[in-house]
Amino acid sequence: MTRAIITTSFDRVVQLQEIVDRLAQIDIRSALAVVTKVSSRQLWFPESEELAAYVNLVNLSHLAKAVVLYCADNGRPMNLTSDETGDLRWLLTAINSMQWYSRAEVEADNDEANISFLVRQTYVRNFVGDHPVSSIARGYAMFYELLSALNRGRVDIDGAMQAVAGVDCHDLWVFCAAIHFFYYLECSRLDGPWFFQPDFFADSPRRNELAASLGRVLNRIARTPQEIRALYAGRKYHDPSLPEEYWLSEFNILRDFPLVRIGPNNYCCPYTTFAWMRGAVGYYFDLVNHYADIERRTNPRNRNPLDNVMSQVLGDVFQEYVGVHLRSLPLAATDLRPEFIYNIGGDELRTPDWLLLRVPTLPVYFECKARRPALPLQTRCRPADREAEIESVLSRALGQLTVFVRNVVAGRVPGVTLNGDWRVVYALVLYESFPFHALPDIRDTIDRIAGRIEPDWRRFRNHVLFVPLSIQELELAVQLEKERGILIEHQFQDYALYRRTASRMVISGGRPIFARHFLDYAFERWGAPANAPGEVCVEYWNRFCRFLYTLLYGEDLADYEARQRNQWIEENAYFRWTNAGMPVGAALDHWLAAVGEYEALERSFGMAPYMATRLNAHYAITRSLEGFA
Repeated sequence: MTRAIITTSFDRVVQLQEIVDRLAQIDIRSALAVVTKVSSRQLWFPESEELAAYVNLVNLSHLAKAVVLYCADNGRPMNLTSDETGDLRWLLTAINSMQWYSRAEVEADNDEANISFLVRQTYVRNFVGDHPVSSIARGYAMFYELLSALNRGRVDIDGAMQAVAGVDCHDLWVFCAAIHFFYYLECSRLDGPWFFQPDFFADSPRRNELAASLGRVLNRIARTPQEIRALYAGRKYHDPSLPEEYWLSEFNILRDFPLVRIGPNNYCCPYTTFAWMRGAVGYYFDLVNHYADIERRTNPRNRNPLDNVMSQVLGDVFQEYVGVHLRSLPLAATDLRPEFIYNIGGDELRTPDWLLLRVPTLPVYFECKARRPALPLQTRCRPADREAEIESVLSRALGQLTVFVRNVVAGRVPGVTLNGDWRVVYALVLYESFPFHALPDIRDTIDRIAGRIEPDWRRFRNHVLFVPLSIQELELAVQLEKERGILIEHQFQDYALYRRTASRMVISGGRPIFARHFLDYAFERWGAPANAPGEVCVEYWNRFCRFLYTLLYGEDLADYEARQRNQWIEENAYFRWTNAGMPVGAALDHWLAAVGEYEALERSFGMAPYMATRLNAHYAITRSLEGFA
C-alpha cells in the first residue's frame, strides 16, 4: 500500500483535457508498450525505476486507462527522455496533479461532496495498492483451495462460470498462470517483451490444451481499443454529468476488460493487477449476481436475492480464510474459537464467526463478510448508496452481536464470559473494506440500523469498540503481532479509541485531510512489517507456484525436484569418475563428493543447481515461454 502514495506533482492543478491533448499526439502501440512495461516492473520491482519520484500504482492504473482511451491510432512514438519534456514523466506528474476533490466544495465546507470523493478514492487505492504476492496468494487460497474444499457440491461452479464468463474455472486458472508467467518473468525484465500470443507454453507436454484454454478466455475478456472506447460511453465506467474530478475515481473500465487486443492473436495487459484480479477473483463474485438473478426468477418473494447459495459458499470460504490467519497467532489453538451454535430456550443461535479470547486482553469478536462494495457506491456514492451499503453490511451482524452479548452477560453461552465493566472489540472484516472512518455520522447510522433490528443495542453500544477492516488490514495486523509482538487486541483497541477522538476531516493548505483508516494508522504508529505479505500469504504463494508447475507440466514439483537432484548428482559423479581415469571401487567416493558439491551449491545460491531448467516454487524458465513480441 505504501507504493500507492502520490509523489511528485506540478505546482498547479492539471485538467483532464491537457492529458487528453497530450495523448492524442502519441501512437497507441508505442504508449501501450511503455505503460505495460513500467507497470509490470513497478508491480514487482518498485525500487528499481529511475521514475521512482513520479510513478506509483495509482497513477499507473489511471495512465493505463487514459492510454487506451485517448491515444492516436497513427501518432508519434512516446518521448521517453528523462527531463520535463519526456511524455512519460510529464503524464505521470500530470495525473499526480489532477484534483481528486472539489476545491469549490471544500471552500464551501460541503461535507457531502468531500465524503463522496474520499470513499471513491479509497476504493481505487485499496484495489490497486495491494501487494502482488498478497493478492495472488489470497485469490489462490480462497478461490482454488478453500472453495474446492468448502463447496461440498452446493454449487455447480463450472456450470455457473460457463453461464457467466463463457469459460470454466480451469480455463481461468490457465489464464492466471499465463498472466503470472508473462508479466512476472518476462515483461518485468528491462529487455523483456510487452505483448504475447496464446501459444507460449513451449516445453509443456500440455501445450496445445493450455493454448486452447487461454484462447477461450482471451476471446471472452480481451477487447480492441476501439471496443473499449465504445464501452466507456456506458454509465458504469463514465458519467459525463459528474464533475471532472470524478475521472480519477471512476470504476476503471480495464478492471472488466484488462486485456487489449492489438492485432491478430496479439494481446497486452497495460495494468497487470486488473487481469489477475479479473480471472482469479472478479468472476467468482460475479457468480453471486448470477445466482441472485436465478433467485429473482424462481423465488420472487425473497426480498434479498443476493443472499443466495453462492454468497453463502463465498461467505464460508472467506470466514475460513480469516481463520487461517487467526490460527497462526500464538495461543490460537487454545484461545481461538470458531463460530458455534448455542441453545437458548429451544432456539439455536450462532456466535460471531471467530472469538479470540486471550486473557487478560480484551476479547475480540470477528464477523467476516465476503463482499465487494456495491457498484452504485463506487460510481456515485450518494447518501442513499452509503446507507444501503452500511445496512447491508451491518444489519444482521449487529443484531446477532447484540443477542450474543446479551446472552454472554447473562451467563448463557458456554465457555464465554463478560464480567464487571466489560468491553469487547468487534472486528468487522470485509473482503474490501468500506471506509467507515470517513463518515461523520457513522455512529448515529450504526445506532439507527442496529436499534431497528435489536433494541438492546443501545444498552451495550458503549462497551463495544468497533473496528472495520479490509482483509489486507487483518493480514497486516497478524503480521505485526508476529514480527513486533504487538497483540492484535492492543492494535484494535488503540485504533478504536483513535477513531472515537480523531477529527474526521480537517482542512490543511486548502485540501481536506481525513482520519486514518487502520492500514495508514498502523503504518504511522508501528511501521510496516519487514515481511509485507505476511507468513500466511507467503505460504499460499509457494503453494500457488507449485500448483502452476503441476498445471504446466502435469507432475508435482517435489517429484520433479527429486528426479532432477538425482540426475544432477549422477551426472556429476560420473564426470568425476571418468576424470579420475575410471578407477575400480571408487564409485561411492565420487557419488558422495557429488552430493557434497550439490549441497554446497544449494547453500551458496539459496536454490537448487538445476534451478534454471524449469519453474520451481518461485521462478520459471524463459524457455517455457514462446511467441513473445
